[in-house]
Amino acid sequence: MEEKCLDTDALILIYKKDIVEKFEGYYITCITLFEFLRGIAVKTVFFLP
Repeated sequence: MEEKCLDTDALILIYKKDIVEKFEGYYITCITLFEFLRGIAVKTVFFLP
């Protein structure tokens, strides 16, 4: 399942690359504000290069 980043009301903390990171079984290409608040990809933020 691929999730696209929303340019509206989205906290984009994606990597400078189009690489998809695997986080707890979830393939996250970008972190939206909704996902960030949910804590689904919170730890992914700390994996920024």
